[in-house]
Amino acid sequence: MSAKCGAGKMVMVLPTQPDEWVQSAARVARTHPVNLIAGYIQRKRRDRFIRVGLIAAGWLALAALGANLWDANRRWQEERQRLEALQVRAPDLEATRDRLATRNQSVAAEAALRQRLATAVLPPVPARLLAHLAGVLPADAHLTSFTAKWSEENSSWSFLCEGQISGDDESAREAVGALQRHLAKGPLRIRFLENQGGAGRASFGGGSAATSLQRFTLEGLLFEN
Repeated sequence: MSAKCGAGKMVMVLPTQPDEWVQSAARVARTHPVNLIAGYIQRKRRDRFIRVGLIAAGWLALAALGANLWDANRRWQEERQRLEALQVRAPDLEATRDRLATRNQSVAAEAALRQRLATAVLPPVPARLLAHLAGVLPADAHLTSFTAKWSEENSSWSFLCEGQISGDDESAREAVGALQRHLAKGPLRIRFLENQGGAGRASFGGGSAATSLQRFTLEGLLFEN
């Protein structure tokens, strides 16, 4: 078969055998556009690679899904077993809760009682004042009565003590005044009342060797708690 082509060229196709055609096609470069066999083989290889990749990704996704389902089922079984164990121990746990609640109430009541007692009980100020007086009282004087009361309005102690001291009226007044000044400067923060009695009247003991005794009164406020 022959045919004319452009520019006066003649193209002739001679009869060939199939094996000659295959050999001629094999000699065509793979990158040549007319090499249809090479393009077909490349597309087939690419399609097979994509298909294998998709299959592998699908299997991996199925494996991940199966592992996730297995882990979720395992955790659900563990939670179910824990719930069953708690249900079995529920009576003991409720009894423990009630016992702890009762104990907490008792502890709270005891703490409130201790707080009330701590705020309600007054400190032993009268005993401290009496001990202080006994330490600073002159040797020739002694107390005959002592009282102390707490005042909520003034937040202070009021005290009244009476006693006797040996000597005449003048020496007794000096001794009682010195005692007052010493107590006012002491650690108990004592404030004496302005109208307080001081040295009182003289009393005398019986017998041939009678001794003069002067009565005195000390009254004031104590601000030390």
